This record gives sequence, C-alpha cells and structure tokens, in this order.
Amino acid sequence: MTTQMTTTIIARIPPVTSVEEIDFSHNFCANYNCRHASPLSIQMVSHERLNTVEDLRKIAKTPVIFLILGREMVFSPLAFQRLPEMLFQGHWDAVAPVYNESIFENQQAFLPVVYQNFRGFLEIAGLFHQAHEAKLQAVEEVDPISIVMRRDALEKLPPGLLLEEIGDSLIKTGGQIGIAKDILVHRFGNYYGSIRTDLLELIPDTARRILDVGCARGATGRFLKKKQDCHLTGVEINPVLAEKAKQWYDHVVVDWIEEASFDSSFDAILCGDVIEHLRHPHLVLSKLANHLEPGGVIIGSTPNAGHWSIALDLVQGYFEYIPVGLQCVSHIRWFTESSLRELLEENGLNVEIIQRDCPPATPTGEGFITTLVKMGMGNESSLRTAELRFLARKGPAQ
Repeated sequence: MTTQMTTTIIARIPPVTSVEEIDFSHNFCANYNCRHASPLSIQMVSHERLNTVEDLRKIAKTPVIFLILGREMVFSPLAFQRLPEMLFQGHWDAVAPVYNESIFENQQAFLPVVYQNFRGFLEIAGLFHQAHEAKLQAVEEVDPISIVMRRDALEKLPPGLLLEEIGDSLIKTGGQIGIAKDILVHRFGNYYGSIRTDLLELIPDTARRILDVGCARGATGRFLKKKQDCHLTGVEINPVLAEKAKQWYDHVVVDWIEEASFDSSFDAILCGDVIEHLRHPHLVLSKLANHLEPGGVIIGSTPNAGHWSIALDLVQGYFEYIPVGLQCVSHIRWFTESSLRELLEENGLNVEIIQRDCPPATPTGEGFITTLVKMGMGNESSLRTAELRFLARKGPAQ
C-alpha cells in the first residue's frame, strides 16, 4: 500500500487570537504544511469538531492517521512522507518526530546550527535526516502535539478520550510508540513569554526607574524585579498581553509607544526587538531620549538586515515574511550596524556597547559568506550577525 492510499492527515484549526504575529503564524503554518504534504491533502478541522477520539474516528477512515494538534509547527515534505512509512517498519501503534523545541527530552533535537528562515529549515531537516539513523526508538512518553498512528490502535481507545491524551493512553495500555530521531519538525517557541536575559545583563544595577517598551506578558519584568530593586513601567499595545504583565509591573501603559505618555523620567529604557516594528523610529527614539535622566541608558536589540540568510534570499529572488525571526511579518523597518548607530546618535545617544549575535551558518550559508568575502563583495561581520544588541547613553544636561 502506498502512503497516499493509506494516510489521512488531520490538523486542528487554532482559535483566532488578538495578536498579529500569532494569527499570522497559524495561517502561515497551515499553508506551508498543505504545500509540503502534497500529493496528500490536509483536512483542517475546527476545535469544536475535533477534541476526542470519537471525533477523530468520524473524520479519519484510512488505515493511517497523521494527527497535527500543535498550533504553530512546520513539517518538511520528508516528514509527511517518512512518518507514515515508518509506522509499517515493525509492530508500532504510533510514531512521532523530534522538534527543535520540546519539553520531552526524548523528542528534543540538538541542531548543529540555527536556521533563520524556512529555506534554512529545509536544508537542516535534510542534513539532520542524513546524520541520524532512520530507525524508530521506543519511548514511554510522547509529546502530544503531533502523532502518526494506526487506525486499529485508535479503535482500542475510549471514545471520550481527549486527543492530547492518545499517546499516554496507548503507552499505558501496552502500545508501542516510536520516535523517528531523523525526522525534524519546526515548532515555534513562546515568543511573548521569553525572558530577555541578554538585555537584562546590560541594565545598570543602579537603575531605579525603568521603562520596558513592548513588555508583552511581562516575563522579562518579572525576572528584573527579582534582580534589582526598581520601579518598573511597561508599555504594551495588546491589552490581553498587558493584563498578564500587570501582575509584575508597577504600572503598564496600554497604548502604542508613539502615543504613550509618562509622568516621570527613567534611568534605563528597554527596547528589546522594538524599533524594527515602528513606522517612525526616529521620532520614538527622540521621545524616549527626552524621558531619560542625564546619563540614563537605552538598551535594545534589532535584527541585522545584512545577515547572510536575507542577502542570499534577495540575490536569488526570494523574500518571505515569517511569523517570528529576522523576517518577522510585523517588521517594517530594517537596520544594519551602521544605520543603527546613526539612528541612536542622531537622537543624542552615545553608543557605548554593540553586541553581535553570530550563530553558526548552515553549510549553504558558509559557502555564500566565503564566496562573497573572497570576491571582496561582502562584510563578513555583517553577514554573520543575526541580531544587534546595544546600549546607548544620554549625555549630561547642557
């Protein structure tokens, strides 16, 4: 039997949120997976119709069911092809891939390099497959976000069982689940719940009044409050995220930073991945500088538009907006180190620290960088820099 004849791919449609990047991510992943699954097709089913084993039985009738419950995941064509095939390589009830991020240790992939876009992901997914033995490893727990299973195994489960509990239930009843250690699936992390420890390290211990622009759910502020004694103000446009942040911040302004007003000045202002989202970054930087005490600092980060992954895409005629990363869909301004320095200095801020985040390039990226540098047509430092972190200080009052 061919994979196409035996497999039904079912994906649960996530609910609409009020966060632009998250809603874009859901649609992006659905569209990307539909293209990669070809010649198979994916049935997109709403939460209301797909929650239990009985719901799945009504929809999927083929011998193999490829179930996708994760909201923000991208599968390679290799994953769609190989996972159903591997199910028949022994007495397995279900199989699952590994992920770039997972709380399940046996499904955490350790990647040789970090990819920055989905052309890079496909390159690394192929190399990952070549580097690992194409053999299933039996496990006693499995991440429920995606699983490929035999329909006869599904028939043994209670009809009211939640789909997220299928893996655990199969294992507890003696079923065999195998992890394909050579099949990599990309999973987006908790973008709005991450702690910017890299930026927190730059905040002076003496700073007592701190502003966090784009505070999201407040994870960074929560950590900062433990780090030092300070009065912490946050700015967040999304009211849902801002409500979460209020439990950690002394005050949260729910507004665009362009429109937000403040009653005091600050010793330090955090702008982690902010300026690339602004229509008028010059005006915002000027406004923030005016709210700094003399000697106060602005600490921030922004993607580097000169990174090799962007340059390579452009010279090959590509530019793809993605949910999170260098080419995030909500980025409307682009900076290199030189233009970042100009932006800060033109607003009365003296650049004291520039840190460059330079993750290893993929093999394709290494070849591209080497070629450009040898031809005298590329700045190697810029090509290798994915993100720029900065600390800029306001001079003393005149």
